Amino acid sequence: MRYITEMITRRPFARPLFLWIMGILLYVYVPDAWLIPLLLVCWSIPLLEAGVNGFGKRQALDYASRWLSGVPVLLLLLTLSVETCYLRERYPASAFSAWQREAAEVQSILVKRLDQLSLTDAEKSVLATLTLGYRQSMRQAVRQQFAAAGVAHVLAVSGFHVAIVCGALSFVTFFLRHRVWGRWIRYLLLLVGLWGFAFLTGLSPSAVRAALMLTFYLTGKHFGLQVDSYNTLVAAAFCMLVYRPAFLFDVGFQLSFIAVGFILAWIPLFRRMVIVRNPLVAYCWNGLLVALAAQMGTVGLTLYYFKQGSLLFLLTCLPIAVIATCLLPTTWIWLCLPDGCLVASMSQGCLERLTHAMVRFVECCAALPFATVQWSCDGITLLLIYVLFGWGWLFLYQWSPKRLLGLMSLVLLLFVKIFLSLLDGN
Repeated sequence: MRYITEMITRRPFARPLFLWIMGILLYVYVPDAWLIPLLLVCWSIPLLEAGVNGFGKRQALDYASRWLSGVPVLLLLLTLSVETCYLRERYPASAFSAWQREAAEVQSILVKRLDQLSLTDAEKSVLATLTLGYRQSMRQAVRQQFAAAGVAHVLAVSGFHVAIVCGALSFVTFFLRHRVWGRWIRYLLLLVGLWGFAFLTGLSPSAVRAALMLTFYLTGKHFGLQVDSYNTLVAAAFCMLVYRPAFLFDVGFQLSFIAVGFILAWIPLFRRMVIVRNPLVAYCWNGLLVALAAQMGTVGLTLYYFKQGSLLFLLTCLPIAVIATCLLPTTWIWLCLPDGCLVASMSQGCLERLTHAMVRFVECCAALPFATVQWSCDGITLLLIYVLFGWGWLFLYQWSPKRLLGLMSLVLLLFVKIFLSLLDGN
């Protein structure tokens, strides 16, 4: 617990995010008749303490009373969170929604150009979803195939896509980093490229999260600051929930943040257990570790919301990631070039072959009889799954007999819960 406390203390956005989420949950689940009296009672405690301290002429804001001194800040964040939820519900219209409508219009223009490609309707829908975040034309059968193959995350514009765009822009502007004015131009171009891509893909929660995280990271690096990945993730979540509290109940928001959180938490432990020194093997190994950590993070929510999970994600994630890494910049190069250009013709041929290969590979994998497992996960089982992962992370970080006993108890409890749920299903 000391390590967890130290982790939270070193991340200044962790506690505001927790309090903001608590305020959102209070607004949603506590009846209106109880909410305002509850806040008034909570506010009366620090006000009463301040009055007693002032009457007794004692110093309240010293180090010994720091926890009590922080209560007004806690209550202020809770009150602001509740008030923000109220205002968002009463005045739902925002500039963000207007930007999303503008992005949808630009998307429709770009999608029309994909009709020039010699692809089937299913392949065009996959390409439009992958590169532009345009989901309207995708059939449910195609989505189920990607889900069965364990690569449904490729169809959601996320950190993977934004990282490819950022990497491509960094490579193109690499020569600018040797001068002060060049570094400023490179920094601004990267930000414009990141948010331009997020805009053209519909400003989905996962795309906004990735753009925010990379914005914080690039800003910290540009000004020579030490960038903490956990704090960057928490800051992105806090900013998004401050602007729109309803994101907390968005499935894409939940899957995106929990996947990145598990990647940040579990990858160092995996690398410490198995050390790979060969660069080529290490590249493939790191890709598998990222897929495993992301799948661990999303398995509970996937079973809870979609009632199915994939068993092939370790076999399919690396080939699909390689194809998508080539497909995304190729598509954007082709979209930016005029028709009849030699480079555009070459890009179009490469684009068609890559798209056909991806769809064909997913169809073959989804057709396997052991591709998916069908199971309905309830709320208690979902909580047990993530408590088990958290306890397992603590056990691997620092072994102890008590943690081993707790881990075994959680595994046994989870198996009993699954067994009882299967009996109820029969």
